[in-house]
Amino acid sequence: MSSTPSSPSFPQKADGLVLTYFSDFYTVQKVNGDLLQCKRKALLKKQGLNVVVGDFVTVEDGDSQLGWITGVLPPTTILSKPKIHNISHVLIACPWQEPSLDLRQIDRLLAKVQLSGLSPLLVFTKADINPEFAQQGFTLAEWIHYYSHFASVPTLATSIYDLMSIERLKTYLSDVGGRWVLAGVSGAGKSSLLNVIDPKLNLKVHGLSHKGGRGTHTTRHTELLKTLNGLWIADAPGFSQLDFSNEVPTLIQNAFIETRSSRPLTCTYEDCLHLEEHGCVIKEAVNDISFLPSRYLHYVELVKEAQAGESLRLTQSQKSEVQLKQGKSKKGGKVVHVVKLNPELRQANRKENRQALKKLEQHILHQQNREDDLEYDENPLNHEDF
Repeated sequence: MSSTPSSPSFPQKADGLVLTYFSDFYTVQKVNGDLLQCKRKALLKKQGLNVVVGDFVTVEDGDSQLGWITGVLPPTTILSKPKIHNISHVLIACPWQEPSLDLRQIDRLLAKVQLSGLSPLLVFTKADINPEFAQQGFTLAEWIHYYSHFASVPTLATSIYDLMSIERLKTYLSDVGGRWVLAGVSGAGKSSLLNVIDPKLNLKVHGLSHKGGRGTHTTRHTELLKTLNGLWIADAPGFSQLDFSNEVPTLIQNAFIETRSSRPLTCTYEDCLHLEEHGCVIKEAVNDISFLPSRYLHYVELVKEAQAGESLRLTQSQKSEVQLKQGKSKKGGKVVHVVKLNPELRQANRKENRQALKKLEQHILHQQNREDDLEYDENPLNHEDF
């Protein structure tokens, strides 16, 4: 067992905070600062309670310096991908060059963070590489101005070779406080950024792929780290594939402040989605600097993804009843509840098909026998009186 300099603020009933999870083992920092390797109690598995990084848990000491997680406190915030709980802020690292600027990924990350109820910080990394070179119409300073003023997202530029930019970032993180998670495309220099913030972290770093010029994945699992200045920040994989199919289409605009800044009830419809509606002032403002065409296209893309998911869920709900049936899973025999399909919509299996075919054959044979009996009765040669 080892200890750390200081501990995060714990809820009253919590014994520890989950820092890492790897191969069925959890590293938990206890209230007194000690680190304890733990496994999850079997009862939690039976109850379907998962434990993820960032969870506040109750623990009990076991044998051979191995502890047991006995309970999980309800999280205040949830990120589903990557799986991490009780995070308040997300640092989105975006490379200015090498690899080239990816505005689509920036807007998708910003939208997912804001729709999750978290606060973003956009950081352009590798800002020392041709900052005056215009990418997609703007220089680095102009992109910082746009996202800061029109998208209302705190935005900084950093370089690991510019100590003043790193100090500005560290000051911002310390002033805001809370627990952070690092997001961004591969090759953005996320691990390098953390190593400069705190050299003792000594995180593994790789360069760009020689084949495609893209970043290579160095972070394999989520880990909540403590820096020297007391900052808690998680290095996590899993931000590359973002899913918006479970989002509510009308709420997507909450992640694009440009759809609200030009509008106090000026759209024709109160629930305007700013897509094809007649009289929408947001669409008319798209070519203005206050709402760039690229941002609007990314907004439309996310709304349509959410609409497709909503349509799919509606179709699936029409094929099922509200009733649930109880069964057992193949692994572990755990009792599960699954949706019971409407009998009218259920497809017949092979046994039912064979039974239906047999009944049909019996019906045809019965009809043929009746027809033969009728022909016999109608033939006068078959009567005794003839």
